[in-house]
Amino acid sequence: MLKFGLSRVCITPDPGMELLGHPKSLKSDGKYTDLYSRSLFLSSNKGGEILIISNDLCILPTEVMLHIREEIGKETGIKKDSIIVHTTHTHAGPAVAVVFDQESSDRKQQEKIINSIINSGIKAFKNKAVGSIGIGSIDLKDISFNRCAVRCQVKKINSNSLEV
Repeated sequence: MLKFGLSRVCITPDPGMELLGHPKSLKSDGKYTDLYSRSLFLSSNKGGEILIISNDLCILPTEVMLHIREEIGKETGIKKDSIIVHTTHTHAGPAVAVVFDQESSDRKQQEKIINSIINSGIKAFKNKAVGSIGIGSIDLKDISFNRCAVRCQVKKINSNSLEV
């Protein structure tokens, strides 16, 4: 028997927070799309379990990731080694810690984001229900988009080129 749990928590900060991954200091002045922490919890009747947390951030420093794993482990009993925390590496995301000698823009917002990531993992664990895995296929159009394309209003000219 397999159990699955899912969650999605918005981690979009208020405008004014420093963005990470730019050659010079850049602060957000609004948003184009929300940023999320998405979690998937899986467990089997054989005792194996794993929690995978995907975050719309550029990077998470090791000490922040270890803190997230520690807090989720305390609350859920999931072994820290069974919790995977990763980022989508978006350069449109906030700086969650001082990295590359950038200034910390808003510690309160940083703590809010970190706590939201922790809550995403805990919610996925608490939302677990019996399920099964299957296989299938379907042709889906417009299921994903590039944030830059939304921001820049990219227009498709032909199959080989784009116009901004």
